[in-house]
Amino acid sequence: MNDLLLDLIDHLTSKGLVEGDGIDSFRDFTPETPDNVFVVHEYSGSPLPFQDTFTHRSLQLTVRDKSANRAKTQCIKIFNELSPVDRYKVLSNGRWCQIYPRQSPFKIKVDDAGRTTYGFNIGITTERD
Repeated sequence: MNDLLLDLIDHLTSKGLVEGDGIDSFRDFTPETPDNVFVVHEYSGSPLPFQDTFTHRSLQLTVRDKSANRAKTQCIKIFNELSPVDRYKVLSNGRWCQIYPRQSPFKIKVDDAGRTTYGFNIGITTERD
């Protein structure tokens, strides 16, 4: 069974934007270390019609870095890769999706360790996992 969050990380890895799952990129979990991470969080999306072979999902993508400028720059690069003009995207493994950015990257917080997190939210329609 495919995992959309892993597929997104693998796609960004293939584009040289992240190092890989469990290295600097994580799914639904933000670890304390390393300092510089990319995380994909899924939150409640639309209910699934039983007859559909596709699903609508909601994701927040975040970048945390010791440097606020690097966090912002990396977040913008990821946003640009996942925000096609025509909204249709084929990931590196062949999975199709339509991506709807809900806003451009924004500063989320600075934590107690001085690390800055930037992020953005997307709606995504794709085949069911």
